[in-house]
Amino acid sequence: RPSISAVPSHPPSQLPSVSKEPTELPSLRPSISAVPSVSIIPSLQPTMSSHPSQEPSLHESDIPSITNMPTSQRTNLPSVSNAPTRIHSSSPSISSEPSLEPSISRKPSVQPSEHPSVSHWPTHSIAPSISRKPSLQPSEDPSVSHMPTYQSELPSVSSIPTIHIHPSIAPSISRKPSLQPSEDPSVSHMPTYQSELPSVSSIPTKHIHPSIAPSISFSPTELVGSKVVPCQDGDSEFKVILDTNRAFPFPQFETACMRSYERCPFPEGNINCLGSGSWKAESGRTFDYLATAVFYVRDGSSPSALKVFDLVKPSHQCARAFYKDQFQDFELGDSSLDVSGLWDPNDPNPIHITIIPFNFLGSGSCDNANNIKFQTERSLAVWLSPDEGQASDPGDGSVYCDVTLNPDDCLNLPYWDIEGNDLVLYGTLTDVLKNNAAAPGINIHIPRNYDLNLPINNNLIRFKISSGTGNFNSCSNFVQDGVSECKVDSATIGSYRPTTAKITVSGLGRINGWNALNEQKQNGYIVPDYVDLVAGDDVNTWKNNAKWYIDALLLSLASTSPDEFAIDISGIEVAWGSKLGISPVQLNSPYASDVYGQTFSHPAKLYDFKFVGNWIDGSDGPDMMGHGSFSSFTYTHTSGDNVKIAAPDTKREHLTLLQGSAGCAINLGSNGRGDIDNSAADGVYIHRVLYRKNDVWNGCGGYGGVVCTRSC
Repeated sequence: RPSISAVPSHPPSQLPSVSKEPTELPSLRPSISAVPSVSIIPSLQPTMSSHPSQEPSLHESDIPSITNMPTSQRTNLPSVSNAPTRIHSSSPSISSEPSLEPSISRKPSVQPSEHPSVSHWPTHSIAPSISRKPSLQPSEDPSVSHMPTYQSELPSVSSIPTIHIHPSIAPSISRKPSLQPSEDPSVSHMPTYQSELPSVSSIPTKHIHPSIAPSISFSPTELVGSKVVPCQDGDSEFKVILDTNRAFPFPQFETACMRSYERCPFPEGNINCLGSGSWKAESGRTFDYLATAVFYVRDGSSPSALKVFDLVKPSHQCARAFYKDQFQDFELGDSSLDVSGLWDPNDPNPIHITIIPFNFLGSGSCDNANNIKFQTERSLAVWLSPDEGQASDPGDGSVYCDVTLNPDDCLNLPYWDIEGNDLVLYGTLTDVLKNNAAAPGINIHIPRNYDLNLPINNNLIRFKISSGTGNFNSCSNFVQDGVSECKVDSATIGSYRPTTAKITVSGLGRINGWNALNEQKQNGYIVPDYVDLVAGDDVNTWKNNAKWYIDALLLSLASTSPDEFAIDISGIEVAWGSKLGISPVQLNSPYASDVYGQTFSHPAKLYDFKFVGNWIDGSDGPDMMGHGSFSSFTYTHTSGDNVKIAAPDTKREHLTLLQGSAGCAINLGSNGRGDIDNSAADGVYIHRVLYRKNDVWNGCGGYGGVVCTRSC
């Protein structure tokens, strides 16, 4: 397999010296009030003028409240005619080192209003009394040095930077090469770029981009390492820079990897958009694009401000940022969004922010504007994380894998084999669980700025081999070549190969489900129930659909570990779910009915977890159904049922939602799956919700419910 290093390929002289001091992270099991508290952003109806060019009135679910905002001076964005050009690199860089930005003299942040009726950023630190960090062990190996997050030293400048405008991006799966700044030491201004690409004077308003990943294959000659790829940035419609309190030369940095999620990512455009009408508001306006940016804020650092640049619509000069149930308006470009009051350096917790661009008619400034026109079609999610996950072997006897270094030690490609009289398609954790039965845990790390284009699951699908002369041998041949005739009588899906080992998945990287979603759209796959399977059918009729289903279960785990949490997930981003009617994230779920009797008493945990790009209906939020399961600081973007409370003693807190109309934000009971005694959802913040009066759910009719049971 290709050699992939977690250390960026830069000369040592360009890298800052980063020491990895161990930090003991406490176990995460708080005591939480069982009384649910659901907070929803206030009604969001702007005051519109009679200006003839004004856009149609927007529905209240699309736009934030805009009254009583503070005043400040607004600086216009630089002219796009002065946008820098880029150097066309001969080969894309696979380094995950973040883009470099110089230290820049900035205008002071906008001060919040003193008006008591306006909910703005707090001026004090916000942190719950209970630590929410994942229970991961620090590295004891002083030689381990992962990718530094902060930029190399650059000359200090005082000029205002220009905005980088992305040239047109075709629906081709190729990416733009990485950009290299000028290396001329005499240059004391913002690094400029040269380009062989088209002129930036023709800037697109939309980027069609299927998330790029190698095609999924079940070839036995392929290695898991081929499914691990560095994130290749270049198609985001936004750029985000984070200022911190660190001393020069590392006071600010730009995220090394911004990811984009189009609702219509296919070349056919609107013909094959995801989610159909699930993302259309009462006004007719749609939500079509989400960009994400994740920052790792190191120990000893505190974030101070965010700078956001709109790369494709510079006419949108302002934006509204939502954090929990608060908001702040700010100017895009060189001005800053103050986030210093959201971070407690003594007990930092993740910060999940949603940003929506807008402009306004008439005079005023971004934080004191009338006649606001929000661009509800696009949003930006910014995540600040205090933990990077288990970045090295904890030395506790578990099987440890960094997917950029030794992925084959923990994962296998799905494969066929014969077990007894069954032909079985096995999931990706099969070999590590079979070969390490005595290990106390399986610990998988997905580093930031990397994509894993393979699911993590211990699922399997069983086909009962038909009797008959020679059929068993023929099925053995099918295992070897994948094409020989193999007659089967029946099939069972939704099965797990449960383990007694604790399963931990951490890091700030992504599990990318694009390949399975694309296969579903191109081939019309649905969840197989095999009611049409007739005894004596050739398994070749069913094999492709079965392989797609295993691939679509992006994070599907069953464990009976006696640990406080049998499954522990933190930091990662799971994206591009397929239409399953359930969630692509299954954690000790009864939807694997053959083993739920073993797993129901074993809780799972989610911390700083992101679930995005789930435009298609039927791609629900995580199914956590072990009694006593717990989540804290989750960001979920889905058209279907979002937060599903489906087991006793479930505690869910600090939940940020982007909600389409095919499901409800809070689903109590998961459609009657089981009792939910002593469960709570505490701190629910719905930053986008698109319900309409003509929505029809299961024959119920009328508006969908923010809190519901999905029954009439």
